[in-house]
Amino acid sequence: MKGRSRGVMALPMLLIIVLGIEGGTAYIDAGSGSYILQLVVGAFVGAFMAVGVFWRRIRAALSRRFSRNKG
Repeated sequence: MKGRSRGVMALPMLLIIVLGIEGGTAYIDAGSGSYILQLVVGAFVGAFMAVGVFWRRIRAALSRRFSRNKG
């Protein structure tokens, strides 16, 4: 078992547990949809904020890259 991480060892066990379950009942809370929506909106806002903060660096890197390929 030397050299193997716990994640690699845990993956087969997780698959056995998940695939071994034949059927069951599940309940999704009414607030789960709004929580997922908040996560998605937060991810988009965070991505746009990151682009806004680093816009000069992004623009400079793109202009250097495309100006080299022209000539």
